[in-house]
Amino acid sequence: MKTLESRLEEYNKHFGFKENPEEFNFNISPERMLYKNEALRTCNRDLYVSYLAENYPIEMGLELADFDRKVGKIVKMNKDQVQVYMADKGYNLLKGDLHFTEQDGIYYGVKVDNENVKWDTERNFEDLVNPVGHVGDTFNNKDWIWIIKN
Repeated sequence: MKTLESRLEEYNKHFGFKENPEEFNFNISPERMLYKNEALRTCNRDLYVSYLAENYPIEMGLELADFDRKVGKIVKMNKDQVQVYMADKGYNLLKGDLHFTEQDGIYYGVKVDNENVKWDTERNFEDLVNPVGHVGDTFNNKDWIWIIKN
């Protein structure tokens, strides 16, 4: 497993958010996404509070409310469990926070019109953050993934 520090370094090499922070607002900040991912998976709210207080104090209240809604709904699921869950909910794709190759990515189910499925998934292996893909793509070389259940 990667540490938060190694993941921050790896993603910064790709995005350059440390060198050019003005190019990454709250909504598109890979650094914020990495901190939130780590905090959600480890239930370490204090980590995220500290990060937000230093970097995004204005957005902190709403973002922590979102964090609190999600943190209790994260579960590890194997491929069969995910497929059953998605069928029960009517989802046909998964949206993640980190790249599909990351074991620590957190996903949730989404419903996309059939005519848009190809368009929504064709770049999923290029998207380091917020990829959308099929269950099979998500489970490439993994026995389980993190899911936020609705």
